[in-house]
Amino acid sequence: MEDKDILSNIKSGDKSAFNEILSKYEKPLINYLYRFLVSQQDAEDIAQLTFIKVYQRINKFNPTDNFSAYLYKIATNLALNLQRRKKIVRFISLDWIQHTEKNDFSNQYPDTKQKESQQILEEEETEKKVREAITELPSLQRSALILSFYENKSYQEISKILKRSIPSVESLIFRAKTNLSKKLKNY
Repeated sequence: MEDKDILSNIKSGDKSAFNEILSKYEKPLINYLYRFLVSQQDAEDIAQLTFIKVYQRINKFNPTDNFSAYLYKIATNLALNLQRRKKIVRFISLDWIQHTEKNDFSNQYPDTKQKESQQILEEEETEKKVREAITELPSLQRSALILSFYENKSYQEISKILKRSIPSVESLIFRAKTNLSKKLKNY
């Protein structure tokens, strides 16, 4: 069933239809938030808050709009607010992408059982450098990069989520990659 049909059922009073939205989007949303906040607890809390807000505002949602973009926009805003409140810089590792299957929260870390100890140390050092570089990225650049790189969102979807024009999104992603490249060039 398509999102607009499920949302129509929810608006008609079928409260159990919201479980379909949860089943479809809960895991990918938590994965996105985890990559952004790098805290499983924060990711789960923000995801829960996001679904509560969506449920409360369901009658205001236009069924012709992209529900996924609407959902991620709410989650992104809540995550940014949390970061501002905590004033803590979170870490993200782009290195995980090689080992992460799309929407598979359980496989987010590389399997290190069969690796040589020297290789493990080198990978840990690389991950540490990447984390340090990402820590210094502005929030919007980091968010745009994660949405594009991890979540495979289109520029148009990212534009709606971040409330920026498509050229602005392109610029954010370009600047994020450029900044990371500069920070990691000597490494």
